[in-house]
Amino acid sequence: MDQAAPQRFVFLDGLRGWAALAVVLYHIFCDGFPLNAWAATELRKFVPFNGMIAVDTFFLVSGFALSVKFIATGERSGLLRMAVGRYLRLAIPILVACAAVHLMLVTGAIPPAAERPPPFDSVLAFEPDIGHLLRFSLYEVFVSFSFARTYIGPLWTIPIEALGSVLVLGTLAVVGRRPWRWAVYLALLGPLLAVGSQQALFVMGILLAELHAQRWQERLPPWVFVASLLVGCGFSFVVAWANTAESLLGVTAFCVGCIGWAPLRRILSGRLSAALGTLSFPLYLAHGPMMFAVGIPLTQAAGGDPVLKVLAGVAVVGLSVLAALPLISVNEFAIRLARRMGRVVTNPGLRAAMAGR
Repeated sequence: MDQAAPQRFVFLDGLRGWAALAVVLYHIFCDGFPLNAWAATELRKFVPFNGMIAVDTFFLVSGFALSVKFIATGERSGLLRMAVGRYLRLAIPILVACAAVHLMLVTGAIPPAAERPPPFDSVLAFEPDIGHLLRFSLYEVFVSFSFARTYIGPLWTIPIEALGSVLVLGTLAVVGRRPWRWAVYLALLGPLLAVGSQQALFVMGILLAELHAQRWQERLPPWVFVASLLVGCGFSFVVAWANTAESLLGVTAFCVGCIGWAPLRRILSGRLSAALGTLSFPLYLAHGPMMFAVGIPLTQAAGGDPVLKVLAGVAVVGLSVLAALPLISVNEFAIRLARRMGRVVTNPGLRAAMAGR
């Protein structure tokens, strides 16, 4: 997320928002409460239910958003502002969401592991205490994530996001806007693709931001982006999604189509997409706990009735959205504080005073 840019690329927020919704649909209808064996294995091939495409899209969008202003202006102080604020921007919503889960565990709103069906009995099995909450939310989630200690399962992406942010901001700080920067991007991208590292997507995000600054979406014919979108959407029907070079290129093709094709970019910039963008991180944080608190009892009450089970899943989606709404203000506060801290640290007067001291 671009914390310092006055111009907002709303289509990025929209893409992030729809990706967050896809993660929710995947976790509810494919992973946590599948209707049947077919749904558990086949439904995830479709983009709206493909959690891996969605998560990988987050990473590429982060690379794009973190780099797009610097590519346009070359202002290194903006990189420092984002680097300073990045931790606060992520840590504050994570701490609040994990604290809510902690309270749900303490009060019994989320039952003990022994009383939960598989696979929900394998996580949140620890004895909650404040020390654990603070250590995990403020430190472990960024550098040593563990499913055995996490309050929210989807937070496994945060160490990747944190490292990717360092990679993007550090790379831009080194190469600046020099002509040979493309060689550096490709030198980074090649090995990361070869080992199937999701860090490659952050570099892809830089490359797409560079192309966007050169108005590639206007120079190439629309069919190029439509074809790229179709490749990205159809990839999971041909190859099993995994952390491989092929999969990373597949999600890149998907994002190229979303960003480059004007009609879809307009949809991603619309009101509904913008609203989902605002909700994206809160929804990402809220839906896991809601699956434990309301998803388990609702699906148990549905029994084997397929209609009731689908309705239960739809209800969990709706309740997850409602649970995410209070986190919007927390998320926006974190963004404002991150920006303020970034401005303070990069203030010339403060730096001069520190140097004089």
